[in-house]
Amino acid sequence: LISLLGAGTPEAKHCAAGALDHLATSSSLHRRLNSCGAVLHLTAYCGRLNTLTSGSKLARSALRKLCPKRDDFMNAVSKAVATEWTAMASRLSEAQSRVQDLVALADAIRAPGSKPHCDVTLRCDDGVELHASRVVLWHTSSYYRSLFESGAAEGSSGIISADADFSSAVHGALLRQLHSMGEAPLPEDSECVLGLLKLATKLEPPCSAGGDDDDATRLSLAPESKSRGAVLSRVISRCEGAIISGLDVSNCLDVLLHVKATKSSARVVEVAETLVQEHLEEVMSQPRWDNFQEQFPREAISLLKTVALRLARNDVEHVSKRQRCTASGIAFTRCFQ
Repeated sequence: LISLLGAGTPEAKHCAAGALDHLATSSSLHRRLNSCGAVLHLTAYCGRLNTLTSGSKLARSALRKLCPKRDDFMNAVSKAVATEWTAMASRLSEAQSRVQDLVALADAIRAPGSKPHCDVTLRCDDGVELHASRVVLWHTSSYYRSLFESGAAEGSSGIISADADFSSAVHGALLRQLHSMGEAPLPEDSECVLGLLKLATKLEPPCSAGGDDDDATRLSLAPESKSRGAVLSRVISRCEGAIISGLDVSNCLDVLLHVKATKSSARVVEVAETLVQEHLEEVMSQPRWDNFQEQFPREAISLLKTVALRLARNDVEHVSKRQRCTASGIAFTRCFQ
């Protein structure tokens, strides 16, 4: 009943509230209901309802029966919160333990002396050789699985020429993520994280949106295929989050240039463009602005126009109409210089 109250349909929540109200009439069940967190969930259910519906009336009736006094209510809520916190801390501890195990497995497989566990060698363009497990690569990446199953010489020999567009540091970071199912810590170097995002996107490009064929393809994916996509998708999402959290006025243009050139993340582009718009005057003074205008002239004009229009519509009392027109004119002049 409590599960339905928290995540059921509106009809199910209404029925659950009624059933709990009925059970609350029995004083012998009060302790058990309170220990299950009924008070906390009933309170949350009432708080989510904007109007005094029949469901909220039942929930309030159950609360009055379970907690006739204010002190009873506060004690029940405190105990329920403490129980939820303990359960959440336990789940977090278990998750951290699993992450540590996966990271340890990744480090053990890729350690220099772990030849029995490594049957694949990636030869990077800078001369560095990286070792990996064929089973892990096959399980986590559609690209490597296709390579191993294609009958190509690289797949058969286990010696693979790594993509020359990426450094050995980027390839090593990706292998560590694949061997830990996407749970290993990301590189501390921001350039390496950008490269990791680009490489992961290249190996597992996102599905195009829309279209019956795409929907049918997604529905027909085998469980192991979904697993491979899930690992790289997790890596991509974590890289995007790390890049976005590190964005500021000093680096947003550099990140925007890199991500737009590689077409690796629409999400990062959107956030970086917003930051550029908010601090356009400062960003335009940076040396990389000329490069941005040369590589993406349409996007540069669009950014300038957006800011110019926003300035023109600005009705702040301390900015006169003449000042707004001057600012708008300056932006348009820079746009077409």
